[in-house]
Amino acid sequence: MGRTILVATLILGVCVLAAQGNAVGATSSEFLVPLPAADPLSDQELLEVEGDLGFFLSLLILTAIGAAAGAGGKAIEEQWFDEDYGIDRDDLRQIGSGAVQGAIGGFAGGMGARFIPI
Repeated sequence: MGRTILVATLILGVCVLAAQGNAVGATSSEFLVPLPAADPLSDQELLEVEGDLGFFLSLLILTAIGAAAGAGGKAIEEQWFDEDYGIDRDDLRQIGSGAVQGAIGGFAGGMGARFIPI
């Protein structure tokens, strides 16, 4: 029930933002920006840009995997090894805490991999 309300709220928010963007009266040609006439980037500069994007994507993936693993581990613990069988209403706080702890662990691991001295 709670997830359904959250998803519906997010969808409604996106629709409202899209409607506000269309209400301004901006046409799609106003958003087209010509590329600046400049020297092309060298191969080294392109590799540095790709490396930064890859770092942020891997950091996002590691954080999401950590959150999923933390929540999953806590959900298994609350399902079978808790004081009573099943996931109760009071167990959701513990599962959320596991998700936050896992996300922090994934984020810290990704940041640590970035700053290893060579």
